[in-house]
Amino acid sequence: MKHTALAGLLLAASVARADSDASYRAALLRDAELRDNLLMATTDNRFTMDIQLHSQLRYTATFRRQPPAGEEDTALGFQIRRHKLKFAGNAGSEDLNYKIVFVSSGGGTSIILESVWVRWKMGDGWQLLVGQAKLPFMQERLVSSSKQLAADRSRVARVFDQGYSQQAQISYTQDRWRIFGAVSDGLKSQNADFTTDPADIALTFRAETRFGEASWKALRDFISFPGSEFGVLIGGAIHYETGGETFGTVDQDLVTATGDVTVKGDGWNAHASGVWRRIEPASGMDLTDFGLLAQGGVFLDDSDEVFARWDTVFPDEDRTSGNNDSFSTLTVGLNHYIFEKSHAATITGDVQYLLDPVEGGIIDGTTSLGQLADGDDGQYVVRLQLEIVF
Repeated sequence: MKHTALAGLLLAASVARADSDASYRAALLRDAELRDNLLMATTDNRFTMDIQLHSQLRYTATFRRQPPAGEEDTALGFQIRRHKLKFAGNAGSEDLNYKIVFVSSGGGTSIILESVWVRWKMGDGWQLLVGQAKLPFMQERLVSSSKQLAADRSRVARVFDQGYSQQAQISYTQDRWRIFGAVSDGLKSQNADFTTDPADIALTFRAETRFGEASWKALRDFISFPGSEFGVLIGGAIHYETGGETFGTVDQDLVTATGDVTVKGDGWNAHASGVWRRIEPASGMDLTDFGLLAQGGVFLDDSDEVFARWDTVFPDEDRTSGNNDSFSTLTVGLNHYIFEKSHAATITGDVQYLLDPVEGGIIDGTTSLGQLADGDDGQYVVRLQLEIVF
């Protein structure tokens, strides 16, 4: 009798535990479903917050031919290239969106506000964005750092790109074309107070057209996974800024223009762009610089993609600091997507070969690219990166 009672008690405990485990598994499943996009929302979806994370852990090895006096020719080690925490969603309406991004970069030595903006979808294709964001200029910068072909952007982007600026931007989008216009504090006016703006006023205009079936969103991604639809994006932009008439601004005029073509297909991609810039300081000689970029990638299977990139900067020959000869970089590498057709986790390995010296001026040493000061050509940089996006 005692054994029967004990058996019954154990059976009851087992059933209760099984029910508990089933309830726990169901709770975990519900939690996983809710956290699929790390999204919090009201029932009517008027107020939402999507929490996003983007992290790049990189190992870089740089081999120099002629380093500065007192420095070794080899530099290597781990680097937290980027670590971003993003908050985005609706602010009272699906037509009123916001985004706030904090970033730690350069080895994680500091945390800064990268961007913060509010966007109003006014209807009929019109949108108004106010805050700190990328100006509608160079395509390589407009493509997210999580959707680049190589481990990082090119030297051309470092020299010419728009960075983040405080601005008011309006856009108009139709099915096959769209335009952008912005009034800002100038290129790379990120986190600048009104007493430290680079320009009195800056104006930016960009126009784009697309062909094929690839969507606007798909064409803001350099990667084209197997099975992707064909598409072509052609864009161009011009930016003008002037300063020196109000407190704290730079006394110069700057005008820059860019043009680009992006082509994407079933498991392959290609992109080419050019950029021109003229700086007219109040005192001193006018300077004109150029940059060219060409890159492409192709998938070997559903998870592995090989790529190559060539970029060249042509500094003005009258520049007095650094080397004013052209500077070219050849980059080749491989991307392995841990989850097929997803940017969620990517391993990238690439090698940069520098055809020219890195001697200051607009071609400075930069740990963000792994390119360090070198008095001779032939430097090469090996990068191995793990990128997580969710």
